[in-house]
Amino acid sequence: MKKFLAILLSAMLVCSLALPAMADEEWKPNGTIRIILGFSAGGGIDTMCRTAAPALGEYLGCDVIVENMPGASSGIATDYVLDQAADGMTILGTSSSMCAFSTTESSDNSYLQLDMLAMPFVVRNTGIVVNAKLGINTMEEFIEYITHNHTTASTAGVGSMWHIPAAELVSKLGCSDMVTFVPYDSGNKTALAVAQGEVDWSAIDAINAGEYMRQGLCKMLCVFSTVSYEDKEFGLMPPITDFVPEMADTADVIGGWRGFAVSNQTPEPIKAKLTEAFQYVIGTEEFKTLLANNNINFEDVAYGEEAQRIFEMTSRISSYLLYDLGDGTRNPEDVGVLRWEE
Repeated sequence: MKKFLAILLSAMLVCSLALPAMADEEWKPNGTIRIILGFSAGGGIDTMCRTAAPALGEYLGCDVIVENMPGASSGIATDYVLDQAADGMTILGTSSSMCAFSTTESSDNSYLQLDMLAMPFVVRNTGIVVNAKLGINTMEEFIEYITHNHTTASTAGVGSMWHIPAAELVSKLGCSDMVTFVPYDSGNKTALAVAQGEVDWSAIDAINAGEYMRQGLCKMLCVFSTVSYEDKEFGLMPPITDFVPEMADTADVIGGWRGFAVSNQTPEPIKAKLTEAFQYVIGTEEFKTLLANNNINFEDVAYGEEAQRIFEMTSRISSYLLYDLGDGTRNPEDVGVLRWEE
């Protein structure tokens, strides 16, 4: 009996010595990490993911590939990622397009099922972009035009980051029945549609529309904000509230964002390591150049809890905004998403 107890105590001692080492051991990928995004190649979010992938692989010591899975304003990609093992090997490259899932029914998932790791693009230069051939040069002219003529506007789908600000604008102007929204499957195609004259206008950012603005094919008239925005290439953009003051409560929220998320079932050590990895990625010269080229301040990047707070806030505000406008088919409360209250 004494011999048995001695063996048992020895085994327990070995286990107790081993436990701290196991707890302190950092997570390492066991294969190829996949970044899944819900839009086609060529758009702003695609560029973000493909710029991040090499540096992420370098930091974690593994291969990282990017897979496009367009459809349902990224609902298909979101559901796919959440159907995979919560082991850090499948990351969602996402945007605020998913903030209205709770009312558009593009997916039953939301910020409640996902944890944001990093949000490098907190977009502050989303604005009204018009086709140059319309000859519209100011917001006053634009408002006069769309309130007296039937127009078309491109979006990345109902509830997308380009649809929500446009839908609220025409609602506030009382001309919702004068606008036909035309869906595309990426931000780049949304902007290209304006540049080529397939549609008259869009609410989109300078990240996607910039090249077409440089070519003189389209023009940005304002930004969705309560303050002006100084663009290093296109000059000073006035805030939407200068023209539609009724948008003051939401203008600073609906401009959009892009980020990287994983299932909230992912173990904390894995999320911590991935967040650390993205801090490295976003600090590389390649990624800093991407931010600078799109007029995004490096200091505005959000991580972890702060990124999740922005995710939750924009989801709760955007979903009810769309639902109240009548463009959402489901009450967000039905899937546990409640109205935002400061």
